[in-house]
Amino acid sequence: MRAQGFTLVELVTVIVLIAVLSVVAIARLEIGTTSAHEAAGELVSALRHAQHLSLTHTDAAGYRVEVDGTGFRVRDGAGNDVRNPLTGTAPFTEGWSDVTLAPTGTVRFDQRGVPTCSGGLGCTAANAVLTVAVPGGSESVTVERVTGYVR
Repeated sequence: MRAQGFTLVELVTVIVLIAVLSVVAIARLEIGTTSAHEAAGELVSALRHAQHLSLTHTDAAGYRVEVDGTGFRVRDGAGNDVRNPLTGTAPFTEGWSDVTLAPTGTVRFDQRGVPTCSGGLGCTAANAVLTVAVPGGSESVTVERVTGYVR
């Protein structure tokens, strides 16, 4: 008759497997670094928020997103900082030490949500394309020139 339970060899094998999986999982977390996908997602959210504000606040002169080499800032038509929709605090800005945004410039949305660009960004003849780069890769953010759709 065999006793119920696990042998020592089985227990040690399971512990070793859990340890190996933990080491692999921790190595893939990239703690402390921003991925291009995450930064591009935040930029897309800021651009969509500025367009939404422009569409819903018809008494204002539109809203804009100012893009510099390492981050962005959302402002109204008068140049006042906009509140972050998640935290409710102003300014709605983001800056990264390990992310590069190019080209730099400003995307303004009018009361119909149509973008106009200045600086290094051009969205008059073609879509505005911003590149979000980190040491491990890059992502593109596109602002459609006619509709202002951000993807």
